[in-house]
Amino acid sequence: MRKTLISFLYILLGILFVNAQDTQKLSSSTKDNFSLYLYAVQSELMGDIPSARQLYDMSILKSDSSVYMPSLLSSLNLRLAASDFGPETEKFLKMAYNSGADEKVLSDMMINFKIGKHEYSDAKSLCQKLLLQSPNNKSLVSTLAVIDYYNNKADSSLLRINDYESSFGFNPQLYAIKREILSQMNQYDSLLSYNIRVAELYPESLSILADLANVYAAVGNDSVAYSIWKDIESEDSTAIELVASRNFFYATRGYKKDAIVTTSQLLSSPYVKSEAKSEIFSQLFIAVDPRKDSIYFPLMDSLFYETSLSETDSTDVVRDIVLGYFFFRKDYNTSLRILSSLHSSLPDVPKYVVQTANILTLSNDYDSAFSLLDSAILASPHVTDFVLYKSELIKDKYGAKSCYSFLKSVIKKETSDSSLSHYYSYMGDLYYKDSLVNKAFKCYELSLKSNPDNPLALNNYAYFLALADQNLDKALGMSHKCNILIQSNPTYLDTEAYILYKLGRYKEAKELMDMVFSLSENDVSDEILLHYADILAAMGNNIQARDYYKRAQKAGVDPSVIAQRLNVLK
Repeated sequence: MRKTLISFLYILLGILFVNAQDTQKLSSSTKDNFSLYLYAVQSELMGDIPSARQLYDMSILKSDSSVYMPSLLSSLNLRLAASDFGPETEKFLKMAYNSGADEKVLSDMMINFKIGKHEYSDAKSLCQKLLLQSPNNKSLVSTLAVIDYYNNKADSSLLRINDYESSFGFNPQLYAIKREILSQMNQYDSLLSYNIRVAELYPESLSILADLANVYAAVGNDSVAYSIWKDIESEDSTAIELVASRNFFYATRGYKKDAIVTTSQLLSSPYVKSEAKSEIFSQLFIAVDPRKDSIYFPLMDSLFYETSLSETDSTDVVRDIVLGYFFFRKDYNTSLRILSSLHSSLPDVPKYVVQTANILTLSNDYDSAFSLLDSAILASPHVTDFVLYKSELIKDKYGAKSCYSFLKSVIKKETSDSSLSHYYSYMGDLYYKDSLVNKAFKCYELSLKSNPDNPLALNNYAYFLALADQNLDKALGMSHKCNILIQSNPTYLDTEAYILYKLGRYKEAKELMDMVFSLSENDVSDEILLHYADILAAMGNNIQARDYYKRAQKAGVDPSVIAQRLNVLK
């Protein structure tokens, strides 16, 4: 019967849906509210939610300004489903109330709206008011438990869930919340007994069984958890959410072979988003250490190679990790095979050209690397990556003078200001490393003349001026501009802080350094640690300064430099 009704609806909508794709042609001045409503329903059924919302909204008001209720309620449903709790949704709710819509339907919508806006007290009051009229309304009872949970009242929420389960039985949403509350309270014994009871009630539910496996793992009973996961795998080895949970368990508990298998399943699935794939690899490397677990290399090599060939995501996350793996293994032949296939499918991606040239040089085949880069430069003369990497190879193979000569010849022919700025900035870095400071500063000036907004040139020039105690006001201006162009970059913020320190503006310097540490507390360079220690010492915070000097030494700063600083503190 249901299939017959759905088929009839589709036939009716098909007849009415003439040129419905072009919603702009449906003039609101001549609209037929019922037809528009049907167009909207068909758009919603077809998954075109934006068009559905637009059509519902167009058909809400009739020609006499009265409300066409089906469209209004449908529009509200879509808005709430999309977590749209803005003023337009609130306006439509008030319109529905004033137009005499069904009170129960509207109450449910208003409760959801209040919860969405985090107005939990209002939502709770409305629920309790409705419960006085319908004491056995299990939907309202469950909603009160949800509101208490969202409002950080875990104890109250847990009591309500227990009452609900006593009166009405199992509720999937409340089950998930109860598990979360018991976990947050570290009541794992209660959580385990609860999960066992629910699993016995619903033995066919693999997701509940997976929850039970996770609880056993949480209480340290890995063997039982592993047994449950194998049972789940025998029942359904492909359900992607279960595979992901199983993968996490195998990886974090050291079931290496199983982790490799589940990783392969996840990476080959079209349902796993590209941004999740790096985390999947991270879990695999928790389980399998490429430095030690050589017994798993054949499985790993096969997995990574097949993954690289089948990868279709527009992002490069997987390819980069795969190439990194083979690079770490020093398997340059496989790396070159993968890169060769990438060149044929993605010939214009500069980083793959540069990576190929890098691997060729590691194999001591400089001639092939130079030939590859020359072809790339000829095909794409304004791609700076090719020129800069060739410059690096020339410097490594033939020395700095040959590198300078090559760059000067490129600069003579270059017509792009952006490229010129990159080349001059790179030459400035090279000259500075060779202690040719005046030449370096001249190159930075030429770089910024070609492109005043080159952040790398601005930062490096400013920092080297600060090290030389020259033109500190100019250096500060360049550094500040760099941090406006590129925000929240720890290295660039450190440069500005260091210049402020040199100018004696210690409080401002510390504020910037505090920002640096908030961005990358566990991944700051030895140089940043030293600068922060210097700033703390200048402000008289000797205890803190001593601690950061020691951290800087541990991170790699010359011990003699640290000893000199500590002597001054004494």
